[in-house]
Amino acid sequence: MKISIFDAFTLGIVFCSVLFCGFFYPVLRDQFYYLAGYTNPFVEYYHSYWQTNPRIGQFFSNLVGRSRYLQPIFSVLLFASFFGLIYLVVFRRNFEFQKIPVKKFLFLIAGFVLLINYFGEMFFYIPYSGNYTFTHIFSFGYLFLIIDEFVYKKAWLDEMMVQKWLLILIGIFTGLGNEHTVPAVIGMYLFFSVVKYLKWRKLPNKNLFILSAAVIFGYLLLFFAPANAVRFQAAGEEPYHFDFARYFENWNMIFKIDYYYNFGLASLLVLMPFLVYFFRNKLVQKELYRMIWFSIAGILSLIIAAYSPFFGTRVLFFSNICLIVSVFIFFSQNVVFFKTGIFQIMVNVFLLIFFVFAAVISIHAHKNFERVTSEIETQRKKSPDVVLDSGFNYRFSKYLDRKVLLETGEDYIDRDPTKDTSVEKNLKNYYRLKTISIK
Repeated sequence: MKISIFDAFTLGIVFCSVLFCGFFYPVLRDQFYYLAGYTNPFVEYYHSYWQTNPRIGQFFSNLVGRSRYLQPIFSVLLFASFFGLIYLVVFRRNFEFQKIPVKKFLFLIAGFVLLINYFGEMFFYIPYSGNYTFTHIFSFGYLFLIIDEFVYKKAWLDEMMVQKWLLILIGIFTGLGNEHTVPAVIGMYLFFSVVKYLKWRKLPNKNLFILSAAVIFGYLLLFFAPANAVRFQAAGEEPYHFDFARYFENWNMIFKIDYYYNFGLASLLVLMPFLVYFFRNKLVQKELYRMIWFSIAGILSLIIAAYSPFFGTRVLFFSNICLIVSVFIFFSQNVVFFKTGIFQIMVNVFLLIFFVFAAVISIHAHKNFERVTSEIETQRKKSPDVVLDSGFNYRFSKYLDRKVLLETGEDYIDRDPTKDTSVEKNLKNYYRLKTISIK
């Protein structure tokens, strides 16, 4: 397969930008906790499991978040693995490096960036990329195996000849991923297993059964972790108690988030039934089934996510992955325009603009972080009471900032030295200050 110079150049710029963003991405919110430096990640995760965050992704967040050199490596590997999986799911083909489908790969990246308005925080902000995007790769890969076996009767695990002990480890790891994603996927597996038995009198595939049992076991370890009760109490909620008022309030929040951060995706999903009907004669029936099942998984994840005591864009990410993949499956086989040369040029130009700006925004924000911390370092030598001329301000571009940065950091340090934000507490602890504020 021939690769055009323009495509190769675009892909190279994309990965260079991911590397730069991983290296220069500014310290944001929870990352200030990592200023304290190295600690034993195993001991820290043990305490985290009991007291703060039992997700397995927290171990990797703690490990990577303290090293500026591990962060870009992690970002590149995460980015490549994530979109490699998306390619496998959409086109149902293994990724062959000797025949790199660059055009399709670029199409998937561009579509995802366009439809997710908080792309940067899920791939470059370590507390989210480690706790959500990284673990979602395992949950979504597991979902793909379930749907593909049911729709196409294809047993990927049998073909790959994965060892039983490795399946168990991967399953437990997947179950320890996220409270709101794993139940949706397990629910899909149980449903398909019952249907398969009732319709064809066949038991589930042995390897998939072993993997699923391990996933369920891992999820039980996560769900009943002591830290979850602590987190619910910290949010003013009773552990394992269903609050209808809070649940419907979260649904209201879901609609607001979709309106402000995923308006393009939400609008496209409203149009999808009409597009599917219009192109129904060009749709492969089994691909239509896959679209429906991925969409159902996304909706199930939303239903479960609304129960979360801590809510935000990150909680909706798995659901959005499922819905976006169903859209990708449709467009990958039906609309001729998406296979034309002019469309490919548009894809390349869009990716070049976005990822170059992403790198520029990250570098600009990092310079601001260094300026503020340098001023703190200078003042603390004279007095433990630090008063800065100005605080953090990572703002660069109104539209692209939200695509790349979690937030601008303008409210991290306030004018009141007697009351501390979470960031101020971390800064005071790290620099050994008595007070910190801005003029």
